[in-house]
Amino acid sequence: MRRRKAGNRRNGVGIPETEQRRSRRLGAAVCAGLLLVLAGTVPAAGRGKAETGVRVLVGAGSAETAASGGHSPNTAAGYGGPRSFSFGSGTESRPVPSSAEAVSSFAEPVRSAASPALSVSPVPSASSAEAVPAPAESAVSTAEPAVSSAGTVPPAVPTASPAESAVSTAEAAASAAAAVSTSAASVSQAAEIPAVSSSAEKTADDTETVTLGFAGDINFAEGWPTTEKMDAQPDGILDCFSPDCIDTMRGFDLFMLNNEFTYSTRGSEVPKTYHFRSNPSRVENLKKLGVDLVLLANNHVFDYGTDALTDTLDTLAKAGIPEVGAGRNLEEAATPYYARINGRTIAYVAATKAEQYESAIHTQAATDTQPGVLACYDPSRFLEEIRAADANSDFVVASVHWGLEYDEHYSDDQRALAEQMVAAGADAVIGSHTHCLQGINLIDGAPVFYSLGNFWFNEKPLYSGMARISLRVPKDRTQPVTLTETAFLPCTQYDLHTDLVTDPERKQTILDHIAGLSNGDVTVSPDGIVKKTG
Repeated sequence: MRRRKAGNRRNGVGIPETEQRRSRRLGAAVCAGLLLVLAGTVPAAGRGKAETGVRVLVGAGSAETAASGGHSPNTAAGYGGPRSFSFGSGTESRPVPSSAEAVSSFAEPVRSAASPALSVSPVPSASSAEAVPAPAESAVSTAEPAVSSAGTVPPAVPTASPAESAVSTAEAAASAAAAVSTSAASVSQAAEIPAVSSSAEKTADDTETVTLGFAGDINFAEGWPTTEKMDAQPDGILDCFSPDCIDTMRGFDLFMLNNEFTYSTRGSEVPKTYHFRSNPSRVENLKKLGVDLVLLANNHVFDYGTDALTDTLDTLAKAGIPEVGAGRNLEEAATPYYARINGRTIAYVAATKAEQYESAIHTQAATDTQPGVLACYDPSRFLEEIRAADANSDFVVASVHWGLEYDEHYSDDQRALAEQMVAAGADAVIGSHTHCLQGINLIDGAPVFYSLGNFWFNEKPLYSGMARISLRVPKDRTQPVTLTETAFLPCTQYDLHTDLVTDPERKQTILDHIAGLSNGDVTVSPDGIVKKTG
């Protein structure tokens, strides 16, 4: 990982901002701390999942939003696109099997997930628009022992009696109230994220390895082939992924993917070719897959207008699944999401510039007074939010919906924006929108996955994959979080089913493919490890 720049949260120096914004940030941080004290910490289920999440309004920059740019139109061939793994189209050097060969020799067998559906506890958020669990619910959740990364259960923490708990809660509330009353006299340059103690098991070298996972587009839209396939399966969504793929998703400490549709039963179609809307009840599928966070900065979250967008925000909030990149106003859409894990803070920021080649932009950009996405046709606000995230976290993930659909080759414009994001403080860049894989760069040590393509989006046979970023997280808070390994995990989307590819020959074919799309910038080992060329 790159050396952290001056102005991060560890040296206590923030970025320039107005008095009004500093006051708002401090107030949000104090309120978040009070809510977390009253509600308690709710760990997510699964191995090493994030302790809690906090959305504190600490973004930077003006309230203006860009309205210029265009959009990549939906291709005449539809979302299948011209490039898929069994066809060897364009200038690709991959073998061209017949349809029967593609089924028998490349696609992983369709299997039912061996493990039962995972019950994921909600990750509470502390923004003004999101609800936190009731104290009683939190007490029940925190009573359950957390499973460490080594697979063992740490010793149980002695629980206080009801009377002791009441006294502690009252004292904490009084302290928080006192902090609020004196905030006008002590506004710091950078609002601290509320501290949450770690329950992870201490390792011999006094460090922990944290793994961040990422995948591309997923689609639960009504009437869409993926959803029809899912509804016909005995175990629903679990029968649409190979068991080892599900295990991998659940095994990440934090797992994020692109939610390429809206959750609602309301709204009217905006004037465009494709519209994706899912019944809100289908949000539970994200929990079954082990998803911790979703991207909403895309060109389909507004397919059914404002009502459906706000329904989506409400649905995810009620399900306890954080989102980033959209909101009820610009402040919400732009605000980074902060996840606490092992006592450290991971920041996520997201924006979209997907409609850059279309005559009209159909996805509404958020403003001070209207809901929408964070648009980055003019990237200034996006870059300011990355700087704000860098000042208030230990590691920053910046995601952008960009590129030309079904073009496997990232553009000079994408590379230029990636360089700007890294210079602003992004420690990793995760791209989406193209519905196919694009290459990988390492820019000043920061991995850039230009697009992870379709993960489980349609019926077309395509190369897919997950990104894995491993971090060294020392227990000593004075030591920096460092990136230790970047990896690409090959998958295939085939016949409405997504498989983690483990066969060595098939795996190498996909690894060679994505390395070839990376313009010689990186090498990819047989294990998927990504390193800078030379």
